[in-house]
Amino acid sequence: MPTLYTHIASNERKTWLLMSVFFIVVILLGFVFSQALGDSKILYYAVGFSIVSSFISYWYSDKIVLTMSNAHPLTQESNLGSNVGQCYLTDPDTGAGVGKNTGKTFSNVMKPTRDVGPFLEITNALGFNAYQTAVSCPIAGVAGWGGAMGPAQFIPSTWKLFSARLKSILGYYANPWAPKDAFMASGLYLTDLGAVGDSVSAQNKAACKYYGSGGASCSYSKSVQTLKAKIQSNIDLLSN
Repeated sequence: MPTLYTHIASNERKTWLLMSVFFIVVILLGFVFSQALGDSKILYYAVGFSIVSSFISYWYSDKIVLTMSNAHPLTQESNLGSNVGQCYLTDPDTGAGVGKNTGKTFSNVMKPTRDVGPFLEITNALGFNAYQTAVSCPIAGVAGWGGAMGPAQFIPSTWKLFSARLKSILGYYANPWAPKDAFMASGLYLTDLGAVGDSVSAQNKAACKYYGSGGASCSYSKSVQTLKAKIQSNIDLLSN
């Protein structure tokens, strides 16, 4: 049965496959044109272009998408819980919803085939009104869905993967909108992704997988490390 982790592994394989295909196609085009025009420099330019483009795409694609969409990253997920979402789900069949303060309609607040079912189950178990419980809005200009919940911004289907473990640890049905429960789940998730011990490289890789981009480093992991250092400096100051 497919799990979150098999999806991550599948996305990583697809990323490498697409990069390899792009690399090969550009070099082949460069070879064809260099032969046709009798200029070997064209092939060298093609090789250089493919290497640079692949490098930029792998390491900076997340930052490029954020810039293109005019999106602004929160202070790790939800600004420490002050913004847990600005949208309501209105149509469980299509995943459409509205801005909770603006009334603006969105066709892609929550993916119906993946997240609506778990979301309704979670809110029902907690006694919440599913259609008056805030989730994240979709990012403007970026393909995909919103629907992330609480201060740690878990999508419902991902949260369900940890609900049994959380109940075993906490002794009750965990609430993704409760900071204690949300960040306990984040800890479990990041541990599963390899963020164990003091290894910064392992923490960076786990953060990038958590974010969904993969790779050894990404803009998300860098912002996480910056915030981590800031929080730790405050703890050290108070401890002294």
